Amino acid sequence: ALMPETHISTTVAPSLSTDSFVSIGSQQPISAIEEAMLAAVAASHGLVTVSEALSLHRLCQMLPAGARILEIGSYLGASTTAIGHAILGREIDLYCLDCWHDYVAHGFIDHPWAKSAHSGNEVLLKFLETTAFIHSQLRILKGTTEQFRTLLPASFFDLIFIDAGHDYDSVLNDLLISMRALAPGGLLLGHDYHSDGHGVVAAVNQVIYESRNITVKGIIPGTSIWYAVINNPLQELVNLNASGLPRPTDRTSVPGSPASRSL
Repeated sequence: ALMPETHISTTVAPSLSTDSFVSIGSQQPISAIEEAMLAAVAASHGLVTVSEALSLHRLCQMLPAGARILEIGSYLGASTTAIGHAILGREIDLYCLDCWHDYVAHGFIDHPWAKSAHSGNEVLLKFLETTAFIHSQLRILKGTTEQFRTLLPASFFDLIFIDAGHDYDSVLNDLLISMRALAPGGLLLGHDYHSDGHGVVAAVNQVIYESRNITVKGIIPGTSIWYAVINNPLQELVNLNASGLPRPTDRTSVPGSPASRSL
């Protein structure tokens, strides 16, 4: 394990209600810090909108000292930049997990930076350049979530943001691994919950929407970011396993959940 196995989240997530997320993605920057963050995100050529960058930035600003963040799927570092500006100089560590390898063969993304034969190396170098300002607060984990499954400690992270493979199997796998790694009372977020994100929608609906124990959940207005406050992640994982939820390797088709379905 990267760190000790036990951790009780000290985040503000337990005090958040669904109403807390209604205005968090407002497109109006409210400070010079947010203006600088948005300029840096735009320069990264990444795949997040202004509202999404503001949402991530503001949520991470709420985290107290000692918090730990995991980003699954960092790519060029756009969302990493939004998070990094929120935690800079504070006692908060950001762990970024990405394969940074062979985007073309895996069909992960249709983006100019991902189309060359050596896209993994080029994207990683760009990510390192973009996120250099975060300095020692940044921890880089190169590989897949499956490769890090047994290395990510249980109940460790206060906030996890998922934005890796968007097929059903990949999202389901990332959700199950995140449930184990998230501290009680932690905040789980993900990107691309929209009409083109069929795998994202199907897996998130199945794991998050259908859980009666997860009461604070939804989509941040004006964004494609879904969110959920998970009071007891390990129990959620037990419940999911008991329900007979298909393992990622057992299912290749996407279940028929409409993308417009609201959390």
